[in-house]
Amino acid sequence: MKLNWRNTVIISCLFLTRNLNAQNDFGIWSGLELNAPITKDINIGVEVETRFDRNASRMKTAFISPFAGWEVSKHFKVGVNYRLSSSPYSALTDNRIASHRYALDIEFRNILELINVKPRLGLTLRLRGTKEFENLKRTDNYLRLRIKADYSTSKSKFEPYFYAELFYHLKDQITYTYSEVKTFNTINKFRASIGLKYSISKQHEIKLFSIYQSQIQKSENDFILGA
Repeated sequence: MKLNWRNTVIISCLFLTRNLNAQNDFGIWSGLELNAPITKDINIGVEVETRFDRNASRMKTAFISPFAGWEVSKHFKVGVNYRLSSSPYSALTDNRIASHRYALDIEFRNILELINVKPRLGLTLRLRGTKEFENLKRTDNYLRLRIKADYSTSKSKFEPYFYAELFYHLKDQITYTYSEVKTFNTINKFRASIGLKYSISKQHEIKLFSIYQSQIQKSENDFILGA
């Protein structure tokens, strides 16, 4: 059984903004993750997290998320998780509302090993589908594509990594005409991260990372620092 504390600090960036009306904020994320192997290839766990915004003065989101993963082979893994969240109903009120999210992960791992026997560069491709809904609000469905590269050697405990992720929002916009209802899908978020992991033991590691995140249509850009 492995117990990990994770604390993440979000600092909104004052650069790379698309226009002068871009919104910037400061927030803090903190969480606890419990991970337990069931068999050699299957593990289950639960994650609890709180996220603060408005210069860390308001708890924007708190959630609990049980999950399970199955390592089908060295190069293929699938996972599922459920997330129960609590967040403010709108920006104008502190009244909170519950939301539910279901997610399915399909992950292709160690891709370069199919070409090179022992590559130092690891490449992972993950496709995540999520379905999230709140009471009295429409359902949000996303397809998320993430490409991750990490570099490691057997002689070093340090492992730098980088990933980029696109968020494809299904039915992002809905328009109504006299005769029909039209929906439009679009990429509305981009996220890129660079980090460094240090292995203390088989069950513990330290990770330092930064994330640039862009809410494309809303012109909101965040710079995230984490440890």
